[in-house]
Amino acid sequence: MRIVGKTIKLLIGAILGLVLTNKCNLFLHLPFVPKESAFNICVSVYVTIAEILVEEGFDYLWKTITNRFLSSIEVIMTAVNSNPDMSYYPEMRFNTEGLAEANIIVRIDGKRKDFEDTKIILRKSAIADIQNNYRTNGVNVDNDGNYIIDICSLFGGCQERTKLVFTFKISLAVVPLDGESTTRLEPEFANKKLNVLSKKNYATLRTVR
Repeated sequence: MRIVGKTIKLLIGAILGLVLTNKCNLFLHLPFVPKESAFNICVSVYVTIAEILVEEGFDYLWKTITNRFLSSIEVIMTAVNSNPDMSYYPEMRFNTEGLAEANIIVRIDGKRKDFEDTKIILRKSAIADIQNNYRTNGVNVDNDGNYIIDICSLFGGCQERTKLVFTFKISLAVVPLDGESTTRLEPEFANKKLNVLSKKNYATLRTVR
């Protein structure tokens, strides 16, 4: 989509540059510009200017649409005391006591109404039980052992568009198994609306014998 969008912008810029050159070639009236070069110079300058204006116009339009109609959420799994990085997929191991810790970073930009009934779910794995380290409104471990974050509750009473960042710390207790095992801790979005843009990464949890 990015390549298609960039191609469209360049095409529009090129067309505008050619149209403006044919309508009003300012370089024909500059005495220090050779007449035979005026067209090529004008096209190059006009196309460059048109591309910049088109790029700015598209950015402004996208921001307007985003602020009015779209919301976004990012969920980043990270090791404790590590910097959150969406492009990084951390690996975590249990300590000698059979425990591991992880942070779930949640970044929200949008309106509360766009997240009605939407939840982040980190499902219980076959090798670890998830423990909720902090009692927070809207966060719980259900009867099946899944860690659930009710996104709407994170807004409190705020109805206006806002930016929110939360860090949730969880503990994982190993389930006794023979040999070495790995599992993926990947957040899921339940009941996410179509106008909510989302990103997430995942972490790998490994047992070592």
